[in-house]
Amino acid sequence: MTKLRVPHRQNGQGYIGRIKGFSRNAQLYLVCIALGQISLGAYSVTYNLYLRSLNYSVSTIGLLVFVETLASGLASLPAGIFSDRFGRRRSLFYAIILSGLAAFGQITFTQTLPLLMFFNFMRGSATTLKNISQSPFLMENSRAEERVHLFSTNQALSTMASVVGNTLGGALPAMLISQSFVNGLEINSLRWTLGLSISFYFLAAIPVFFIKEEKREHKPRPALVELGAALKSDRVRHFACFQGMIGLGAGMVIPFFNVFLRDQLGATSAQVGSIMAISSIVLTVGVLLSPFLAERLGKVRAVSLTQMLSIPFLLSAGYVPNLRIVAVAYWLRMALMNMSSPISGTFAMEMLEPSQRATANSLFNMTSQIMRAIAGAIGGFMMDRFGLSSPYIVTAALYFAATLYYRKHFTPVEQELNRQSASSTASA
Repeated sequence: MTKLRVPHRQNGQGYIGRIKGFSRNAQLYLVCIALGQISLGAYSVTYNLYLRSLNYSVSTIGLLVFVETLASGLASLPAGIFSDRFGRRRSLFYAIILSGLAAFGQITFTQTLPLLMFFNFMRGSATTLKNISQSPFLMENSRAEERVHLFSTNQALSTMASVVGNTLGGALPAMLISQSFVNGLEINSLRWTLGLSISFYFLAAIPVFFIKEEKREHKPRPALVELGAALKSDRVRHFACFQGMIGLGAGMVIPFFNVFLRDQLGATSAQVGSIMAISSIVLTVGVLLSPFLAERLGKVRAVSLTQMLSIPFLLSAGYVPNLRIVAVAYWLRMALMNMSSPISGTFAMEMLEPSQRATANSLFNMTSQIMRAIAGAIGGFMMDRFGLSSPYIVTAALYFAATLYYRKHFTPVEQELNRQSASSTASA
């Protein structure tokens, strides 16, 4: 197999040149994502701590995680159909507005569990509509030679914006608690922090207005026809299984990590925010390196290597009783596991026909989110019953199995794509 080489001097420019070369639509989308991630970064640090301050148990938080992620899974196919029928721009705009409204409901109706579950369901559905539209939008607004860089820039910018959000989510409660309108109560400072974070999400809708929808190359077929065609594809089925295993593992521990830090290791909200913010910085470095790793090793080997290397750090984060060591292990685990995401996402889109991408992406998201929903309920139960560290060994086993599965089924696919690319280049 021919060894791929890194194009160090392509166009005489590096990442800055690549970003300047992105289409206007892609650049506007990156602004949208940055604003949205500031909101999500602050929200992710603060929301579970807010629920705990309301005396909700970890099992109840797990139930809410289950509802939100289940909604995300169930909404996947309708979201893909909507995105194909009405366009990526409209889908992104509606998703942002609905997510913001749902988040507002989550902090307003916290005393009524059924209403809280409803807004979690609404938020999960809206988030799915955004996520389903993202990969096809990036594919439709990029050239083949810049695609991995665009996907990587998207994720890197997301994580850098999350640094700002994580920092705000960790620092604002301590800053606000001395204000008169907070009355010295932690619960009030957390609620105000969440409210401020939501404002950034609504700001993210502004760049979407300036996106000009590109005419897609194919007309959508009836939804059942699209679904049937996707399910007949071995590539789609295998990638959905891979996503399901990763989702099942991640859902047991990731949504509860802020609770784990506070309840297991005694971290303050400011420490939780700092740990998550630094993890985003480390993750950003990894993601920026991922295109070169993919070019050097190939996409499948790069994904397999980074995911396998993340497993020891995951176990260290779950079982070492030292906050500093856990923080470092968490940072490295996040960097290694997530730097594979733009590579696998690009590969998944490249191996499919344009007419399959939105529906297939819906199936991938549905499988991942339903597994995360189930895992959230299981993880919350295990943490309440057997201790906060108990799900980590199960997650590690699932990551290991998923990595082997991915390597086995997609190495031949990558080799076939490389042969087709070489043949096309030779013909040209």
